[in-house]
Amino acid sequence: MTTALPPPDISRLIFTALPGQAALSGFESGETEIDRNIEKCCTWHTQHRARVFCARMDGSPVAYGFYCLGVSASEAKYFGEDITKANDYRAFVPFIYLYYFAVRQEFQNRKVGTMLLGDMLSRCGFLVRNVGVFGMALNALTERALKLYAKYGFSQYNETKYPLMILPTQSLVQLTQDEHPPLGEFAT
Repeated sequence: MTTALPPPDISRLIFTALPGQAALSGFESGETEIDRNIEKCCTWHTQHRARVFCARMDGSPVAYGFYCLGVSASEAKYFGEDITKANDYRAFVPFIYLYYFAVRQEFQNRKVGTMLLGDMLSRCGFLVRNVGVFGMALNALTERALKLYAKYGFSQYNETKYPLMILPTQSLVQLTQDEHPPLGEFAT
């Protein structure tokens, strides 16, 4: 028998690397593409192919939400002149890639995702200040996700089933500068 998670106290959420696969046990976001790949995220985390970060309450290993980040290089030939020129016409364009981002279905629309997104952007902002990448990339799985990421400055790059969205490094640096309000305050 599993015990239901108590509603999260947003002011007490902590953001940590995946403490173990049990943190995502029974996790359901309601998005099939994410839910069927949770085990893969855990495996990638263990193998250091990607990193999984969780929103959880201090003292509890159970995640209310998570995101999975890695570094990926895409062939420049698939991008327009604007990106290939900005990348000095190199054969590959390096990105911090957001593989998956989700909140447990029963806790959606309670600001957990906003806080998780703020943590993710802050981590990526730190990374781009210290490692050379073109920016962040992700594929929006839903129209709702596409609109959310657009609010934070991601631009839709194509018209596929899961559109590619890109946030250039300079935009990420500006978004995460200290003089900006905390990222959680951007979302309404």
